[in-house]
Amino acid sequence: MDIIQRPSLRSDGRHTVDRVTIHAMAEFLDFEPHDIPAYDFLQERGLSAHYLVTPSGCAQQCLADGQIGRHAGKGLNKGNLGIEILVPGLHTYATFTKAIMQRDWVGQEAWNATVELVRRLRGLYGLRDRLTQKETTDGREVSTDEWLVRHLDICPGRKVDPGGGFNWEQFKKEVYT
Repeated sequence: MDIIQRPSLRSDGRHTVDRVTIHAMAEFLDFEPHDIPAYDFLQERGLSAHYLVTPSGCAQQCLADGQIGRHAGKGLNKGNLGIEILVPGLHTYATFTKAIMQRDWVGQEAWNATVELVRRLRGLYGLRDRLTQKETTDGREVSTDEWLVRHLDICPGRKVDPGGGFNWEQFKKEVYT
């Protein structure tokens, strides 16, 4: 798999990788006074993901894996690699949330690239399921026995990505085989 290196986004230090979080965001965000590509949006807001996967299946690395990103929420980024799958097109938050609820919103190229990327990361870091407990800075405790999670799994009630239209069980099955 070829991965395009992009200049680093904001990092909060270094970490050992023990989790991968799958996110979704609009390829282009509809903001006034101008539309903004996802990478630029993250840059301007002081946010970061380790990888962006474009609708055409191109994986772009925005942070070194060992850097702590700013993608999951306070207290949830250390040890956590963030992968943003870009939803094709220009979206407001309302059209984005509607799009990710549509069945199979991820095209085959982006799907395959994400599966391949996650498999690569799993092998590289020896990621295996286990029980982990982390207390967030706001006092919430997060427990999971999986190294591969969705944003909605670690921020329930606050985040909905990658959405109901993302076939999570099929994705995990392909990653694990």
